[in-house]
Amino acid sequence: SNQGNLNIGFRAPDAQDPDRYAVMLFRSVFSGGMSSPLFQELRVKRGLVYTPGVQSGQFDNAGFFSIDNGTGPGKAGELVTAVIELLGTIARDGFPQKDIDQARDRFVRAVRNSTETADSAAGYNANQIMKFGAVLGPDELEKNLKAVTADDLRRVAGQMLKDGEFALAAVGPLATLPSYAELKKLAQDQVAGIDIPEKAPPKPSVT
Repeated sequence: SNQGNLNIGFRAPDAQDPDRYAVMLFRSVFSGGMSSPLFQELRVKRGLVYTPGVQSGQFDNAGFFSIDNGTGPGKAGELVTAVIELLGTIARDGFPQKDIDQARDRFVRAVRNSTETADSAAGYNANQIMKFGAVLGPDELEKNLKAVTADDLRRVAGQMLKDGEFALAAVGPLATLPSYAELKKLAQDQVAGIDIPEKAPPKPSVT
């Protein structure tokens, strides 16, 4: 195939971390729809991908945030560099508050819609119990997401970059892909000299 497929992943808050709500909201703002920063940067401005993909997961003692995309020959290096630089821009400048509010409302609405049937509600409840030991209903989720600030979201981006640690899987034409050392330096350079906001006090319990 002439297409390169890349997945770059970063360590993120786990299911017990006070920042778990921040990373939930971060994903919604970062990649939620055609107006999101990820879509605008990778698709609209650069024409590198068709539909940017993002995955995240929260477990008892680990969490991840990954960006996975396919791109054309000779574009692998630009793609992975663009992702890291975009995270750096967010760590420095944050998101507009209106985008945060819209993303939060969209996220909560999706959760409410996903629990409208008995079958989907049972799946949602089981997932919540496995992750948190209790069911986090849509109302409590909305309350906790409203407590997330713009600085919390800046911190999520900054924490992913500051140690220069990431996992990268890449298949296809990769001639332009920078080395691990180059990408690590690029990640650390994004947050050099900026103040990454301190972690907020623990968010309200789900119980």
